[in-house]
Amino acid sequence: MEHEKEKEQDKTSHSGAVAVFDLQSVLPCPTAQSSKFYYVSKLSVFNLTVFDLKSNEVQCFVWHEGEANRGANEIGTCLMRYFNFLSDKYKTNGDQEEDELEIVLFSDNCAGQQKK
Repeated sequence: MEHEKEKEQDKTSHSGAVAVFDLQSVLPCPTAQSSKFYYVSKLSVFNLTVFDLKSNEVQCFVWHEGEANRGANEIGTCLMRYFNFLSDKYKTNGDQEEDELEIVLFSDNCAGQQKK
């Protein structure tokens, strides 16, 4: 697949990152086996996970429905925070000589994750 090709190319290159990201299905909170919780309104919790194929590092961005929805703006905010994390990481390691950092992302293209 294409992400495997990018991963192999990235191993030979010391700059940049190749990552995959996905928004997990809604997590109801609390969860229990008891029938007492059946009619109780549950809080919807969202989790966007970004996995770096080069370093095998994982970043999870978790929020609940009281903070925000799970639309394109929220996904974009999570990815922007991930980009800031990568920028700080590469500056700290001294791996990046230039001001540019190449980042390749893959997703399953669900509605809230559409890119332009």
